Amino acid sequence: MTSLPAGTLGIDFGTSNSAMAWRGPQGAARLIPLEGEALAMPTAVFYNTELGSTHFGRDALRIAQCDPLWQQFTDNEGEHRDRNDHERDREQEGGSRDS
Repeated sequence: MTSLPAGTLGIDFGTSNSAMAWRGPQGAARLIPLEGEALAMPTAVFYNTELGSTHFGRDALRIAQCDPLWQQFTDNEGEHRDRNDHERDREQEGGSRDS
């Protein structure tokens, strides 16, 4: 059996972004690049049911923005909108909740 290097892996699974750091035996921690040279990645997962493919991070955001359902629940700047936002829009336009 081979021995593993002594150290600690830290994972910050944040709401918007995630990051990982490794602290070796000498005690100095360093961030680990996750996507290319980026030291953090968006906390995003997109599963395409038609293709059965899974995408993470920046790739998930890029792929999801092409999805019609994603577009329905985001505004023009790509910010998430929930059902209440859509209902308020319809009320302001004079539409009913059931229309």
